[in-house]
Parts: sequence; structure tokens; C-alpha cells
Amino acid sequence: MIVNFKRLSQRGDTIVEVLIAIAIVGSVLTGAFAISNRSLQQVQMAQEQTEAQKLASSSVEKLDGFVKDNPKYLTEANPSPSKFCIGLDADNKYVPLNASTPDTCKLGRYLTEINKEEDNNFTVKVTWDGLNGNEQNSTFTYRVKTPEETP
Repeated sequence: MIVNFKRLSQRGDTIVEVLIAIAIVGSVLTGAFAISNRSLQQVQMAQEQTEAQKLASSSVEKLDGFVKDNPKYLTEANPSPSKFCIGLDADNKYVPLNASTPDTCKLGRYLTEINKEEDNNFTVKVTWDGLNGNEQNSTFTYRVKTPEETP
């Protein structure tokens, strides 16, 4: 009868080798998680920025409609209110709404304000609380064409 005895060096992996392998796998998984988490944050921030740009674009379209209905607004030295957004009145005409009144110019998490600058220039600012907890904003400058400039 032949008995096969294994040597001590052939018994298998030691606990130290197993711990080292677990540490390496853990490090790789931690790195992969960190990269995917950062990527998800970037996607969410891009979605917020895109939503803000859509709201600003919508505000510019409404501003155009308001100026077409009220061309003398462009010549007023100090229009009231100074910070505003555009809404619709009962007759479906565009009207300026005071942005300093709470929630008047707020849509979801986004607050839209329009300021009249010089030479028919308007600044459209969209502000929101980002998912990272910080206040974010996008600001656009838009020049409204006077009735004489419009073909």
C-alpha cells in the first residue's frame, strides 16, 4: 500500500496570503466605486445645468413676447420691478412679475430673475441649490431687438 503524504509546503494558501488578496480586491473595488460615484455626480450636475439653460431660454422667449406687447418698456429709464420674471396675466399677455416676492419666479428648485441693463440688454440669471449642497447659477445676457430692428 502506497500512502501519499503531502508536504507542509503544499497544504494551500496561508491566512496571510488570503488577507493580502482580500486587501487587493478591496482596493480595486473601492477605486471603481469612487470613479463611478464621481461620474454620477458629473452627470447630475450636467442635468441641473441643462435644466437651468432651458429655463433661461424660456425666459428669453417670454421676454421677447413681453417687449413686443410693450415696446415702450425698452425706453423706460428705471423700469419697475428691477428684478423680475415674465408671467401671463388673465388675458394671456406677458407681464413682469416681481422676483423679490417669494416663490413668484421659482419653478421647482430653480429661481429665475431678469435684470434690465443698458442698451436693451437683459441679464437672465437662474439660481438653484445643487445636489452637492452649494448654490449654483447660470447667467446669460440677451439683447432685445427694438421694433425698428425687427424686419
